[in-house]
Amino acid sequence: MAVISTRKQLIHELAVRAANENLGLFVGTGFSMSMNNKMCNFKELVETLYNCGGSRNFENDIKNNPKKFIGKSFPQVVESIEQDLGKNGRTTVVNVVVGKCSINADDKWNDNSDKKEFERRKSQKSNLSLVKDAFAIIKPQWAITTNYDLILEQLLENPETIGPKSPFSIHKGIVPVFHMHGHVKDPENIVISEKDYAQAMKINDYRQLKLSMILAESSVLFIGYSLGDINVRTAIEQSKTFCVNSDNDLKEQNDKIMVLLDFDGNTKDLDEDDVQFDEKMNIYTLKYRSVPFFLSQLAEEVSRVKDSMKSELESILHKIDEMENSDVRLKDLNIELKKLSSDVLYVISKNLIDYLENIWNQKYLGNGEILKYERFVRFVSKLLCCNDILFLNPLLFYNILGRLDKMLKRSNDFKEAVMFWNSHRKDIPQSVMQEMIKNSAANEYYNLTQNIKYFMEKGK
Repeated sequence: MAVISTRKQLIHELAVRAANENLGLFVGTGFSMSMNNKMCNFKELVETLYNCGGSRNFENDIKNNPKKFIGKSFPQVVESIEQDLGKNGRTTVVNVVVGKCSINADDKWNDNSDKKEFERRKSQKSNLSLVKDAFAIIKPQWAITTNYDLILEQLLENPETIGPKSPFSIHKGIVPVFHMHGHVKDPENIVISEKDYAQAMKINDYRQLKLSMILAESSVLFIGYSLGDINVRTAIEQSKTFCVNSDNDLKEQNDKIMVLLDFDGNTKDLDEDDVQFDEKMNIYTLKYRSVPFFLSQLAEEVSRVKDSMKSELESILHKIDEMENSDVRLKDLNIELKKLSSDVLYVISKNLIDYLENIWNQKYLGNGEILKYERFVRFVSKLLCCNDILFLNPLLFYNILGRLDKMLKRSNDFKEAVMFWNSHRKDIPQSVMQEMIKNSAANEYYNLTQNIKYFMEKGK
C-alpha cells in the first residue's frame, strides 16, 4: 500500500476500498450534530437529564459542589439520576433520551463551508442532498453507531436499522445500521447508565464481539468521534484479538485501513493537508471542516476509481478471450483477483463459465467429443495454475471439477486429453490441489480425487 501523508492520498485509498466494497462507517454524535445543530452531545444530554424536573442545575452544582462529581463518568451520573428519581427513574431517563434524540436531519444546518463556499453549494443543492448523493456513490457496506437517533438512516440508500440485541448481517443492496447503544425506536435497549455500559462493554457481549470482528475484516471510516473517545479506543483495541499477525498475512492486513475524521473549524480542507498516523492504534487521522465537502470529495474519487476498474475489467476479459490461443496462463496475466470487488469477480467468473459452456456446446465434425475434451482440458489447465482462481465463483470451480472427473472416468476414450492433464498437473499450486481434493471428495468425483492424490503422493 502506498504511503499516505496527504488528504488527497487518503481519499484515494478510501475510495479504492469503497469501490471494492470493503468500507464501513463508524458514526458518533458529532456526525448527527453536523447534520442538525439542534442535536446535543452526550454531555448536554446528561445535563438535560440532571436538570429534569427543574429542582437542580448541572452547571451550578458542579461549581458549588465539585467533590460530588470528582471521578464520576457521565454514565455514573446518569445512574445516580435514575436512583434519585425513584422507581420510575429508568422510564423517565429513557423518555427524555427519546425526546431529545427523535430528531431529523435538517437542510438548514451550517457546516462552515469554505472552498469557495463549497463550489457555491454544488449548483445550489442542499447540504443533506450532497451527503445523500455522496453516500449513494460511496455505498458503505455497513454502519455501526453509538447514536440513539436515526439521522444516518435518513441519508443512506436502503438502510436497515438494527438494535443491539438483533443479529447484524450484511445483505446485497442493504446497508445495515447497527445501533450498539440502542435507538429511539427501541427505547428498552438504550445504553446510557453505568449499569447499561457495564453490560454492553463485556468482552463476550454480542455487540462487542461483532464490532471487533468487523473492524478486523474491513476498512473503516470513523465520523463524529475524537481519537480519545472510549468507544473508538475500545473497539480498535478489541479488534486486535481477531487480527492475524503472521508474516504471510501482513500484506492482507495492510490492505485494510482505519481513518478517523477529526473536526477542526479552522482547517481549510485542502488536498495537501497533513494526515497523522497513530502506530499504536493503527489509525489515520485527518482534520476536516465540512462533512458534505469531505464526503463529496470521496464520492468523486470513488467514481474515478470505478471507471478505472471498469476499464481494467474490459482489459482482463480481453486477455482471457485471447488466452486459449496463446501460451499465456491465468497467473501470467498478473491479475490479483482477491483485490477486486465482488461485482468484478462475478463478471469474470460468469465470463469464464460462459466460455467453458461455449467450448462444450461447440459442434465439431467427426470426433467431436474428443476435440471437445482436448480443448477444455488445455484451457482449464491455464486457469488452475493460479492460486487466485479460488477467489472466483465456486460454480466455476465445480464446473471444471465435474467435467475433469468425466474425462478421467472415460480415460480410454480421451487419451490425448488425459495425457495433457497428467503432464500439466505439476503447474497447479498446492492450495488449489487441496481445494480440488476437498471438493471432489465431497461431490463423489472419485476418478479426479484418486488422480490428484496419486500425483500428490508420487509427484508424477
